[in-house]
Amino acid sequence: MDYTMVGRLVFKELSIRMPVTVIWASEDVYSGLGQREALQSLRFKNSVQVIKYAEQLKNALSSFNTKVAPLLTKRANLAKDGQDIQDILNELAILKQEQRKTRQLLKISEKVIQASTLKPCIIDYAVNFGLKNNESIWRNALIQNDDLATPVTGFG
Repeated sequence: MDYTMVGRLVFKELSIRMPVTVIWASEDVYSGLGQREALQSLRFKNSVQVIKYAEQLKNALSSFNTKVAPLLTKRANLAKDGQDIQDILNELAILKQEQRKTRQLLKISEKVIQASTLKPCIIDYAVNFGLKNNESIWRNALIQNDDLATPVTGFG
């Protein structure tokens, strides 16, 4: 839609009559080169798998708080009583290291999700599939779906 608005202004400024344009509101669903590379970085095949993985990581991060809080209380009590806290510190260090790794994986997962859900443009299509192939995919989607809103699949 944005292209149409900009195009209209350009045609007007150039004093050229704008041709009739059909706006196709559907979304093309595919994995291009960038999307595939992002997914492969975590060894997943699609963004749905990454989204589930990110949810698992978020749950794991929230469980760290329930594991760490009692250890901090125990450490404070042992320190107050003048007892050795080295075992607790070691356990906390392991948990903190796992927590950092989980946060890092979550950050990567979120980047992969963003990359795999980018909206494609015509240049992306041309690089990934060639324009001739796109025309037949779009035409078949129109024939099969009989509407302009259903997502188009079949790329890649």
